[in-house]
Amino acid sequence: MPNLSRRMLLRLPAGRPDTRHRLVRAAAIAAAPAALILVAGAAAAIAGPAGSAAGTSPFPGHAAAAAPARAASLAGTAAATRTGPHRDWPSAQGPAINWALSGQATVDSSQSGDPASNAIDGNAGTDWCPNSWEGTLTIDLGQARSLNGLGITLDASSPSADATIQLATTSGQWTTLPTGQNVALDPGSPMYLPLPRGTQARYAQINVKSGTGAPVCVGEFRMFGPDPATAHMALGGDLSFTPQELAAGAHFTDRGVPGTPISIMRANGANYVRMRLWVNPPPGYSNLASDLALAQQVHQAGMRIYLDIMYSDFWADPQHENIPAAWQGQDRCCGRSARSTGPRTPAGTTWPRCSRPASPAPRRATPAATSC
Repeated sequence: MPNLSRRMLLRLPAGRPDTRHRLVRAAAIAAAPAALILVAGAAAAIAGPAGSAAGTSPFPGHAAAAAPARAASLAGTAAATRTGPHRDWPSAQGPAINWALSGQATVDSSQSGDPASNAIDGNAGTDWCPNSWEGTLTIDLGQARSLNGLGITLDASSPSADATIQLATTSGQWTTLPTGQNVALDPGSPMYLPLPRGTQARYAQINVKSGTGAPVCVGEFRMFGPDPATAHMALGGDLSFTPQELAAGAHFTDRGVPGTPISIMRANGANYVRMRLWVNPPPGYSNLASDLALAQQVHQAGMRIYLDIMYSDFWADPQHENIPAAWQGQDRCCGRSARSTGPRTPAGTTWPRCSRPASPAPRRATPAATSC
């Protein structure tokens, strides 16, 4: 993904060359295939331990914090950049993953058909069920990992339970989480427990107890943490109409804190912004001037640009490939008179085909013209 992303990136120079020059420079980008992962903004908070505030999402920028701290985060999203080969990439760790999926699970007891492995298979519809009203599940990640949250889901038909959760970097040396004592678990309701910044652990252990005497069946136990392999993923969304939305008076907030679409996306882990560009669109649609202004804001926020070029004055797709009015009759390389009936590019846009008149009769030699 990083290599492909570098090919997609359009670096806007400090000067202001003409529009035609910019479009030519961007042509190779338009033909490059690309995958863009959309960040889902501010996900809904999931219920936390009984008597406590709601837990938050495990993704970057979603750690619970006071409103002033959150506002400062949104205002200061252009953080220090990386050093080395990717020094111009944002410094976010990338999205968290569920490390438990690659771990090993052991238990003190299990019912036939409901083994320990069901608790970390990524499917909350399969369960680990102990033989009695109390059971203990232990997860070994194989090595210490940075963790920022834990998730637990009980089977929908399980009784409610109390749980105690412990972590360890060395086998047997358990530390009980401050928020991991007497955790109230409800059947079928996912629970998320945020972990203190800098938490590292190889092992996790959860002890569940029911007050009814029936076994407590765990559908899924999750251990969230950043993976260095995700740090260079292209994460973002289309903000082409941000200037129009702001001009119309739209207001944006992230969990109650005001911000702009750019600052909110950056604070939630995005590192790319997609922008559309038309040649000479109707008023209110993205043209070169509005894209340049938006690109400056995106750059200041520490993000990159994925430019989606419409070789048209308005929406273009395989069924609508109208050549821009200003390009009618132009040769695609030298600007001489041409008939535009050309084939589609790999991106589906019609390119003009050069159709020149027959060569005139020989005449006296003249200075050589600039070649295409």
